[in-house]
Amino acid sequence: MKTFARCYVWWPKIEDIENHGLCEPCQQTTHAPPRAPVHPREVTTKPWSRVYIDFAGTFQGQMFFLLVDSFSKWLEVKRLSSVTSSATIKVTREIFAIHEHITPSAATGFSPVELLTKRRLGTVLDLLYPDLVEDRKRKNEELLDQRLSKGQLRSFSLNDAVYIKNHSSGPTLIPRTVIEKTGPLSYKNITPNGKSIRCHIDQMRNRKTSLARPQSSPETR
Repeated sequence: MKTFARCYVWWPKIEDIENHGLCEPCQQTTHAPPRAPVHPREVTTKPWSRVYIDFAGTFQGQMFFLLVDSFSKWLEVKRLSSVTSSATIKVTREIFAIHEHITPSAATGFSPVELLTKRRLGTVLDLLYPDLVEDRKRKNEELLDQRLSKGQLRSFSLNDAVYIKNHSSGPTLIPRTVIEKTGPLSYKNITPNGKSIRCHIDQMRNRKTSLARPQSSPETR
């Protein structure tokens, strides 16, 4: 390749042409790698370990506070006249007063109160269901295995050289080194000065490093 190039062009250190793409400007301006597929949310294993909160409105001058328990799909709706932090804390505390609804959720097949309180209601029904949590975990693991086998997920190893996106002032990409895998799609990276940060894989790309050329001694010149 170097001999062919010399037939048309020349510049100092043209012998380094085979190392094209290793310089920082080339790596920082190249196309971003494909985005990672959406990762399924981690399976919730017990009631109230994860909740989803939002506000809806304004409707007829009122705001509505919405809370859903991730495990049981228990829904609470409270009407609020304001959405201040003190009002939000107060209504959240009131949510712990549980109402017993026996209608099964379409998402789980269980009534919210049965999953939330871990007890059967006093009804004539006595249904047996499989282990919901383990079944969801198994399905998530199968989905990840399928994506890994098809090469849809990128991955990094310990001490890999990477660039991460910079969301503050300065250069667009910052060089870092992988020091730990913190989740299915996240890694902890460190800078030469010892500062670490956790990043999603979509915020990272490979960083190529070139080997230093050995210096010739005076005797060999």
